[in-house]
Amino acid sequence: MKRIVLGVLLVLGSASAAQMHQSIWPKERTVSAWLKENNLSDLLEAIPSTWAERVRTVSGGQPYFELRRDGQLIQALIPIGDGEQIHLAADADGYALLQVESVTLREHNEAVSFPIGEGLVTQMRNRIGYGALANALSRLFEDADLFRHLQPKDRVAFLYTQAEYMGYPVGAPRIEAALITVRGQAHFAYRDRNGTVRHTTHRTERYKTTEKRPFTYTTIQNIQPKTFRMPLDRVRITSRFSHRRWHPILKKYLPHHGVDFGAPTGTPLRAINSGKVIFAGWKGGYGKAVKIDHGNGWVSLYGHMSRITVHSGERVQRGSIIGRTGNTGRSTGPHLHLGLYRHGVPVDPLKYIAKKGVRKPRTVQRKHTVLKTYTVTRTRTVAIPEALQIRRQLEQLIQHPTRHPYRWLDTGSLSIPVRSIDTNRTQSKEIHHG
Repeated sequence: MKRIVLGVLLVLGSASAAQMHQSIWPKERTVSAWLKENNLSDLLEAIPSTWAERVRTVSGGQPYFELRRDGQLIQALIPIGDGEQIHLAADADGYALLQVESVTLREHNEAVSFPIGEGLVTQMRNRIGYGALANALSRLFEDADLFRHLQPKDRVAFLYTQAEYMGYPVGAPRIEAALITVRGQAHFAYRDRNGTVRHTTHRTERYKTTEKRPFTYTTIQNIQPKTFRMPLDRVRITSRFSHRRWHPILKKYLPHHGVDFGAPTGTPLRAINSGKVIFAGWKGGYGKAVKIDHGNGWVSLYGHMSRITVHSGERVQRGSIIGRTGNTGRSTGPHLHLGLYRHGVPVDPLKYIAKKGVRKPRTVQRKHTVLKTYTVTRTRTVAIPEALQIRRQLEQLIQHPTRHPYRWLDTGSLSIPVRSIDTNRTQSKEIHHG
């Protein structure tokens, strides 16, 4: 009768005469053949289809373990990769239990340092019993030329991790970091926490900051035309606007807040712009004078007139005749004194009078430069604490060659660490012959 049960394996206690044997799985051997060799062919029929692929993953050349009593197989452990093993248990009463279970592989970490001496591969083989690790070291640096120039006096130090199964290596070692001196120049490489190989202890990072830069912009300004006209049809300037002028009558320096236009007595005098007459009469040293308010704070003054043809309060148009030139008041000859005031402050009339009629409005582009704050992205180099710590460790290690490097089987144990069995993943078969 044959029974199949799903459950958790209970490891059979071994008798005092039982012995554990370690062997290397032959490359061509199948699990089926191994079961036949041990008279357990009935288990072949009980292997479920879901196991088929996993059981076929047994690789040749790796260790497996058998517990025998008087030559009869009572337990076996066979690693099948991906952290799993086949566990077989049988007893003399005809019961056999076959299970695929998870195992916890122990990771062994080691630091090794030595001079190149007779060669990197030879030293690897002599020191750790694994010459092929030299190829892994070469791949870590990704520079084949670096290893072609190694000299006997050059040195190497590296940290590596190896998974163990029952004290035997499982898979290839993984080099975590290394430092090689080639002709006095150090070359460094390490794997970060993500498994990425890096060759420097610093990294470049981007960051944002603000800075002030000159910023130039253009504005368009509308220039209004000069609306004031000349007070005379024919112009002859005899004295210009000044804050310090020699007075020909008073014989001293005084301001001359206006422009004098020479003209014969009786020459028609015209308003420089439209406005309202706010004064018409005698005004001290200006003699007969007229003042016109043009609005927006502008006021014009006409002095030394011989005749006034407007009266106070009258509105006049631009270019209309308001009187005749003369020589009244404090004057050395017939002329017109034109004063122009803006909000009560005297200004130079010639700056606001269109010399050739009325000009059209125009636009002017003006450039302005100011300091503007910008957000910019920059790069900077920052240290990687983990990489600095590893490099310092290797630099110290490379100065002191290791005397007792780790070698396989020296620290092996026949104890088997087993994880909790996941019933969704792990299945067991119990066979009873009867």
